[in-house]
Amino acid sequence: MLKLVDHNELSNKRKVLVNYMDRAMYWWLRGKPIPYLWGGQYWAKYKSIHHPYKKVQGVDCSGFVILGLIEIGLLPKDFDTTAHGLFRKFKSVSANAALPGDLAFFGSSKRKITHVGMLYQQITKDHWVMLEAGGGGPSCKTVEIAMAKGAFVRPSWTNRRRDFQGFGRILKPIGGR
Repeated sequence: MLKLVDHNELSNKRKVLVNYMDRAMYWWLRGKPIPYLWGGQYWAKYKSIHHPYKKVQGVDCSGFVILGLIEIGLLPKDFDTTAHGLFRKFKSVSANAALPGDLAFFGSSKRKITHVGMLYQQITKDHWVMLEAGGGGPSCKTVEIAMAKGAFVRPSWTNRRRDFQGFGRILKPIGGR
């Protein structure tokens, strides 16, 4: 069963990042998850009390992660990249050193990273619940398609995929700040 992360053990920036993930979980648990949108990097409308899907943009896997890192000041507001681009900017960390807010990378190899999720709650030493924007892919270009495909920001498990490539952590701000 999912539980909220103990914020007292985390640094201030990690607390903000976990709060960011808590907001995404809030919508998911209420049956109104943030839609997946290929290339999407915006879900601010979800911060309001209104939650109609019309006029609401969504996020893809890297967009969800980037928005959280922008929120804590580690990336500039105009930052944009892919899951593989994030992989290249992050320092690899071991399963023992991973913390909430670190990233889990997936792909056919370390040279071809195709998916990223954000670590939320540790289950065992190398098994985490993560939050990911997934289930869509390149054909998911509208909220309606995301809804039909069941493509959302959602909790998932790092060991559910066979293409896991490792954990990563950003150590210092990148660019414009």
